[in-house]
Amino acid sequence: MAPRNQRSRIPAYEVRRPCVVPVRKAAAGGLEVAADKLGHFWEKAGRVARRRGCYVFGMRHGETLRIFYVGRTTDQKFKGECFRPHKMRIYNKVLARAARRQAVLIFVTPTERRGNVATVTREIKRIEKWLINAAYRANPGLMNKQLVKRPASWRIAGVTPGTPGKTSQVARLLRRSLKPR
Repeated sequence: MAPRNQRSRIPAYEVRRPCVVPVRKAAAGGLEVAADKLGHFWEKAGRVARRRGCYVFGMRHGETLRIFYVGRTTDQKFKGECFRPHKMRIYNKVLARAARRQAVLIFVTPTERRGNVATVTREIKRIEKWLINAAYRANPGLMNKQLVKRPASWRIAGVTPGTPGKTSQVARLLRRSLKPR
């Protein structure tokens, strides 16, 4: 673990409460984003509309969230980025199959203003890449896969997922030690 004074210098980001995406019944069946209600969505979102960072689009059912899209905004603010036409097509594709779930956007923003724009942009890009890979592991149906690390063309018996056969004790030890804590 890093010394206390070093940890405080690590850039911190926070997760904002989920904002419910307004939806309506689509003409072709299923649901779609209610574009005419987005002004109200941003009013309820408050100051986050004018921030930059990463955002996650998912379908919530009770206490679970299935993530379908991860994006970032570094040049614009969330309000100008999250509901662009190509994003709406992605969201509507997911919503067309949705049943009894609630569409939400979750925002990840810097906790404080610091550094120059280039530094913050680099951090946001790294966070987006990490979020995409974590979301893909949880849901291979993730809609954006451009930054997903592809599966390796090799396997380590008993350590990498999907290896057949009995797992040795040392392989289990290695596999456990590689899991995030």
